[in-house]
Formats: sequence, structure tokens, C-alpha cells
Amino acid sequence: MSTNFPLIDEVAAERRKRIGTGAMNRFLKTVDFERASVPMRQRVRILYLTQSNLAPPTFILSPTAR
Repeated sequence: MSTNFPLIDEVAAERRKRIGTGAMNRFLKTVDFERASVPMRQRVRILYLTQSNLAPPTFILSPTAR
């Protein structure tokens, strides 16, 4: 049981980690949105992604219609 405590601390520290907007936007560039099964007229382009809160981790997408 005592071996679980370091892991609990590690998970708690990761939960409080802030991810920068630049890192989030680099991640967005790797996502293949063309593979989504959404009709072309309903597709949305995501301009940027940012983290707005740490606990709980909250993210904001800024979209625009194509």
C-alpha cells in the first residue's frame, strides 16, 4: 500500500500542470480533422486552444465556421 503514495503524488502533480497555448496549438496542427465524419457544410475550423483553469483542467476552443 505504501508504494501507491508516490504514484498518487505524481498523478496529483500532473493534474495541476498548466499546458501553454503554444503547445496546445502545436497539438492542434497534428489532428487530422479531414478524417472526421462531419458533412462539409457543418465543419468548423478551430483557431486556437487554450487552458483556462487548472483544477479541474478546463480547455477553451475558439472555433469559426468554414
